Amino acid sequence: MEKISDKTNRNTILVKSASDDKIVNIPQLANDIRSINGDLHYSALQRLIIAIVMEPKNIETVKQQDIVGVLNNFLVSSAPPELN
Repeated sequence: MEKISDKTNRNTILVKSASDDKIVNIPQLANDIRSINGDLHYSALQRLIIAIVMEPKNIETVKQQDIVGVLNNFLVSSAPPELN
């Protein structure tokens, strides 16, 4: 079973790398998300969400990269409808 400290260290590394890269890395993440190489998608989506959560100003850069439409392609139609 995984130790909590190991999991915390891994999460800290992800957050640290996302906060270090900030806006500079978002254009590369946008390219990875647009890529036909599916192996790049998961990592790019994960890093993008971390970058936005850690620095909300990054959402403006995401809008400038015009990837919101591309992100819609990742939605699945089998998702349950929202509760009213």
